[in-house]
Amino acid sequence: MTVLWSLVVLLHSCVFVRAVTGVTCATVKIPTLKRAKTALVCHPDTSAQYPLHLLAHGDFGNPQQLKPLAKQIASYGFCVVAYASCAIDNFCDNGEASFVEAIKTIQYLEQNSTKVPAVNLTMPYSASGHSTGARVVLMLAAIVDNPQYLQSTKYASLLTPEVRRSVSKIKAVVADHADPMYDLKQDPDFGHFNITKMPVMIVTGTNDRIEPLLSGWKDFNLLQTPDKVFLNINNATHLQPIETHLEGPYLAYFVRLFTLFDLRAGGMLYGSSAVQGSILSRIAANDGFVASGGARNNGNGEVGYVACTAGTVPVPSVPAKFAKYC
Repeated sequence: MTVLWSLVVLLHSCVFVRAVTGVTCATVKIPTLKRAKTALVCHPDTSAQYPLHLLAHGDFGNPQQLKPLAKQIASYGFCVVAYASCAIDNFCDNGEASFVEAIKTIQYLEQNSTKVPAVNLTMPYSASGHSTGARVVLMLAAIVDNPQYLQSTKYASLLTPEVRRSVSKIKAVVADHADPMYDLKQDPDFGHFNITKMPVMIVTGTNDRIEPLLSGWKDFNLLQTPDKVFLNINNATHLQPIETHLEGPYLAYFVRLFTLFDLRAGGMLYGSSAVQGSILSRIAANDGFVASGGARNNGNGEVGYVACTAGTVPVPSVPAKFAKYC
C-alpha cells in the first residue's frame, strides 16, 4: 500500500484530478415519495453507467436548488439522484423521519432500474446532504453501523431486512452543514447513534449561523469511525452548498476514495502539501479556503481541517498536533 501510495503522489505532481466537462440532468418521477414525487438525476454526458450518489436537500429546499452541486458531483463520475424530500421538518416528524424519503428513493431505483439507465446499482453507493439532508445521511450511516439504532423508536418497523440490505450498500457519506446529531429534539435515538465504520466527512463554515456554534465539530467528535474528515470553509454560510458549493470537488474526492478506492482522489484529501490541489497544499499556500486558527466553528479554536483514517490511506502529512483528534 505504501509503495502504491507513493506512486499516486508522484502522479499527482504531474496530473490533476479532473472532472468531465459534460453533464446531463433530467427530472425523474418517484411516485413513492411523500412530497413532489420527483428527483433530479444528473450524470456525465455519456452512455456509460455510474455509481449512485444520493443527494438530500434541507428545509425550504428542493433538488433544483442543489442542481449546480449535483452537476459538480456528477462530473466526477457519479449518477447523482437529488430527491424531493419534505419541504420543512414539520412535514417529516421534525425532520426525524426525513431519512425514510432517502430509503424510498433507493428502493424505487432498485426496483425500477430502467427508469434511470445511467445508474449502476451493482457498485457501492454514496450519499451526501445539506442541513436536514445531512442529518439524513448521518442517520443512514448509523443504521448501517449499529443495528440497535432506531429499534426503540416508532421507525423500527420500517427497517426491514430488505431495507437494511439496500442501505448497507452505502459506503461513504458527507454531512454538509449538518443539523446537530447530539440534539435530542433532532436525533430520534441519540442513545444509539453510533457510527463506527462508515467513512464520514463533515463540512461546515465560519459564517454558518443557522446551525448551533461548533455543531459540525461536535458532530465530528461523535463519530467513532476511524475514517473521518472535518472541514471548516472560510467565510462559508449555511447556504454555501447552494450558492457556491466550494466543497463539491472534495466531497466527490472523498466518496470516490471510499467507494471506488480511487487513491488519486484520496490524495486531494489525505495528500501532503506537495500534492497539487490537495487541501493541505491550499493551507500551505494560504489561499483562504480553509478556516485559519481562531476562526468561528473551528474545532477547539484551532482545527479548520483534519483528516483521519484507519489505514485505508497513509496520512504522513497530517500535523502531529492534530493526531489527537482522530
